[in-house]
Amino acid sequence: MPRVTFIGPKEEWRVHSLIPMQGMVIIAAPSGEKKTWFALELTKSISTGSHFLAHEGFKTHHSKVLYIDAEMGPKILQKRCRLLGFDSIPEQYAPLIITGTEVNLKTDEAFEYLERLIEENNIEVLVIDTLRAVAGGLEEDSAVAVREFYQRFNRLKNNGKVVIILDHNRKPDRGSHGGPRKEQVLGSQDKIANAEVVLMIKGDVNPSYFTVHQVKNRTGIEIKPFNVGIRDIPSNVGGMDVVRIEMNYEGEL
Repeated sequence: MPRVTFIGPKEEWRVHSLIPMQGMVIIAAPSGEKKTWFALELTKSISTGSHFLAHEGFKTHHSKVLYIDAEMGPKILQKRCRLLGFDSIPEQYAPLIITGTEVNLKTDEAFEYLERLIEENNIEVLVIDTLRAVAGGLEEDSAVAVREFYQRFNRLKNNGKVVIILDHNRKPDRGSHGGPRKEQVLGSQDKIANAEVVLMIKGDVNPSYFTVHQVKNRTGIEIKPFNVGIRDIPSNVGGMDVVRIEMNYEGEL
């Protein structure tokens, strides 16, 4: 019987149990339920190689990150990055951020430019905030259109990159119980089919908490939903009193 050799990364995870070493990840939530805060904290942890959410269970593989903000704009993004402590990241680890620029990844020219940017800067993790903002009017209910758009990222996936896409989902119907379901992600379910991992975020009545639900994990067993605390922390930077935002793992739901 011929020997079969599998070629791929030795490690499975960029962030253990959450973000695979290569492939595609969807982070979905309704507007205003902290998916961008979550993605920025991910970016900071991956860039520095520090445990995500200060949790030993989320050990992180240091990687160079490109974050494309096509929704917030420079002022809001800069404020959020400052609150999360991006200004304390050593320059050699700092993520590359694109903001304030119209991005349409449906065009060949824009995607080829993105590929060159990734290659020239040794980018290993691409974060896109959000799908709708970069998809150039993509018909999200069309399985064919969604499949064609997502296939653009296969070259990145096959070259060992991980693509993290922020997306929207419907709020659950009144009276419904349990956590969010992947069927609530807007548009064709071909989005879900193309992802290795799908994370869905649900806000809490208490604004200092939200929950994360892993509703798909092609790489392993889906982990249990967990709570994330988000709160203001007084700090001192360079002799100046400032306020930071700190996010921490707060245990399983």
